[in-house]
Amino acid sequence: MHYLLACILCYLIGSIPTAFLLVKKRHGHDIRQKGTGNVGAMNAYEVTGDSMTGIFIAAIDISKGLIASLVALAVLGGSPYSWAIGLFFVVTGHVLSPWIGFRGGRGLAAAAGALALSVPLCAATWILLWGVVYAIRRNIGVANHVALYVLAAWSWVAPHWWWWPMQGWENTGAFRALALLPTIALVILAHRRGPAKTSEKTP
Repeated sequence: MHYLLACILCYLIGSIPTAFLLVKKRHGHDIRQKGTGNVGAMNAYEVTGDSMTGIFIAAIDISKGLIASLVALAVLGGSPYSWAIGLFFVVTGHVLSPWIGFRGGRGLAAAAGALALSVPLCAATWILLWGVVYAIRRNIGVANHVALYVLAAWSWVAPHWWWWPMQGWENTGAFRALALLPTIALVILAHRRGPAKTSEKTP
């Protein structure tokens, strides 16, 4: 019952459509009908031309991931699976929000927030990979996918210290499988939006 409650709460936290609400209120646009149609910080910035709007949305979405991790940890009483459940369901809620027709963003900011709290070295690795790929290809979609696939593969061979503060659980098959699940799910969900649209490239 506790696991079900944690899943529902994290999904609902993730489902708050920050970009849709803020862009609609401040700029009068339906972000789903503008730009890439992505309900996230990057598209909000491109649609409005307002960097502060994009930054604020990104901060809120990162906070959703942090809050979901804390909620999962509190509900599950420190279960080693709490971080994976928090990550998976906050991202699912963000990508498939029931409040806006099961549409949403890519879930990257929410995932970064969840990982930063639960497995900070994982978050740092992801950001580094994303930055390197983006610097080479100058394409958000390609950077998203390459970083996620590499991170998924790395989670199976990473040394024990990389899992800090979850050390001790990483050697169990169940934990490795669960560690991989949210990342693979994120890749699948992100893939629905296409890895390399022209509009996602920088000029």
